[in-house]
Amino acid sequence: MHILVEFIYILTMFISVAGFAVHMTVRTKGLEATSRLAKQKSTTAFLTTVLLLNLCDFMRLYLTQILAEPDLEWIYVMENILEVVLIYVLIHMEKEYLGLPMPRLSEAFFAVTALLLLYFDALLNWNGAEEERIYFILMIVINAAPIIVLTLETIAFCRKSRSSENSTANGYIAVFIGLCIFVCIICTMSNADQQTRYQFFLHSEEVYEVIWLIFNVATFEFVWRTINKDDSREMKRQVPFKKRLDELKSSCGLSEREVEIAKLLYEGKSNKEIAAMMYLSPNTVKVHASNLYRKIGAENRVQAIQVMAGEKEAVVPDVSR
Repeated sequence: MHILVEFIYILTMFISVAGFAVHMTVRTKGLEATSRLAKQKSTTAFLTTVLLLNLCDFMRLYLTQILAEPDLEWIYVMENILEVVLIYVLIHMEKEYLGLPMPRLSEAFFAVTALLLLYFDALLNWNGAEEERIYFILMIVINAAPIIVLTLETIAFCRKSRSSENSTANGYIAVFIGLCIFVCIICTMSNADQQTRYQFFLHSEEVYEVIWLIFNVATFEFVWRTINKDDSREMKRQVPFKKRLDELKSSCGLSEREVEIAKLLYEGKSNKEIAAMMYLSPNTVKVHASNLYRKIGAENRVQAIQVMAGEKEAVVPDVSR
């Protein structure tokens, strides 16, 4: 069994590195992709976090005999914090895909959660076995809070993106979120097993690694399919963004100001950011954006970005009625 676990660790690490390398090649070389999700900055952060978590597992397996006990404890601490980071970047992926800013309150919440984890991990190391039961309860509560926030944000994401004709990105995000929740639960239980005298979850290491293997296969498949032209009909229909915008300007009668705002919306800028960049008031930007949506037949920002990306056809309103 131990040999099998080692093999899974190695295979998981290899797939994680391969997926990250392919994604960075797509971004740095500006290659085409079938989904905006594949080229987002938040996606890079997501794959980086996954790679770091796999690296922590790799170190725990192969450096146990080399590292001192305090060093191993820091690896457990790092894994706990990376769980919170993973949930944060997944929510950020959803927001960026919808073209919405990450709420400051959410950023503060995740920062406080990471600090609490760091504090209580340190508390366990200082006080030892006397605080084990309290530590375990606190770890469950603190790790459950980000998962609840992730679930609520995902429900909101599904409601806002349900009109999408291309559900590929939505499907991948749903898979990542489901696997992330399983990983966080098992990682929390596994770390508690390692850092306390209790055995809360039998064979947690084996189950944890199998889920990570599935997680990494899903991320690699996502990265690979989004750059594989032969595997996507949608890629054959795509045109460069500038050409697409020129076509929309001509067919839908967009003004120069609306074209400028369309470019910034496509880049994921919020109305407030666009207003600052264009020296306009947020209300003025909102009016121009509403006119843009109406002219291209979009009901909201998500649909407008889909039209600009070529994922959805523009519907020019019938002004003769």
